[in-house]
Amino acid sequence: MRYRRAVKVQRWSRERYGPLNEAKLRRRLEELGYSVIRQTYPVGTSFPPHTHQQDKAEAVIAGRLRVTVAGERMELGPGDLIEIPRGWEHAVDVVGNRAVIALDGVKIVLA
Repeated sequence: MRYRRAVKVQRWSRERYGPLNEAKLRRRLEELGYSVIRQTYPVGTSFPPHTHQQDKAEAVIAGRLRVTVAGERMELGPGDLIEIPRGWEHAVDVVGNRAVIALDGVKIVLA
């Protein structure tokens, strides 16, 4: 698949958003148009390359995730988020020896 734009990690800005907490991170995803659920990924969790039929976002509350999109590896830590357009192949791995607590977003599409 040919990708139209780069996927980038969006880092938490304390100056813009204040101290990081789950409620603020959730609100940020919701403002971007995502329906959000909280997930916990145990150490060793790995999702092989896959796609989704809807735009997705992943935001880390605690721990570290490695996300590979279009051959580019990116590491996300607390406060970081990534938006992945529907149909884009990506893989996700928990990094290190700590479980990841994350907010998983699915783009809300209004008919």
